[in-house]
Amino acid sequence: RSEHKTVAAPMKLCTANLPRLSKTVAVPAFERSALRPGIVHLGVGGFHRSHQAVYTGRTLALDSSWGICGVGLVPSDKKMQEALASQDNLYTLVTKTSKSTSAEVIGSICD
Repeated sequence: RSEHKTVAAPMKLCTANLPRLSKTVAVPAFERSALRPGIVHLGVGGFHRSHQAVYTGRTLALDSSWGICGVGLVPSDKKMQEALASQDNLYTLVTKTSKSTSAEVIGSICD
């Protein structure tokens, strides 16, 4: 007899669902509705999202006027803009080490 495991349906990443995430997932520690663009970044590729946007997000609790406005210059940037917009400009950073895996929702991109 094979055992069937019930798997929960994936939850859409958006502002409304942040309170529903597991307590093991870090969420923005600032009021995102108060976030205002103060940084313009050309392109929001993987490197930017996993470094500058993360560090910026971790400081926004002190000053919400430094949100990031991502500007795409090439046609392929449109896909990233659409993906982020569909998630209220939120995304998840997963960090793996040899001993652990952690997840953090990043919310520093506001436009």
